Amino acid sequence: MQIRRIEVQNYRKLIGPVVIDNIGDGLTVIAGDNEEGKSTLLQALRSALLDRHSRSGSAADSMLPFGYKVRPEIKLEFEVDGTRYKLTKGFCSRPGAELVTPTGIVTDDHAEERLQELLRFKPPGRGRAKPN
Repeated sequence: MQIRRIEVQNYRKLIGPVVIDNIGDGLTVIAGDNEEGKSTLLQALRSALLDRHSRSGSAADSMLPFGYKVRPEIKLEFEVDGTRYKLTKGFCSRPGAELVTPTGIVTDDHAEERLQELLRFKPPGRGRAKPN
């Protein structure tokens, strides 16, 4: 998998939108001062790829920026085996998932299932996702 674009809005300290675009082949380095959101950006990427959009309770609340009641949203463009995909996930308020594929658009649970197939992992019953 090659990540090509990341956009994060209303996720923890990244209120936003934070966009990293034109990510090419090879190594990409995210650099910045302490407390600028590098780790938060990586956590958002993990949430987009591995967490279900329907996540609820304290797990979902942990995504919210302090003092805000907004919709954390992560958009991701990536390639798998040379094929490009666009993923959008929103959590908490109006949760949803959309995966744009070369053959069409799948949403919500179908998008989650297709993403699992693409990335070859099993969703957790409890705890973190596990590779197939």
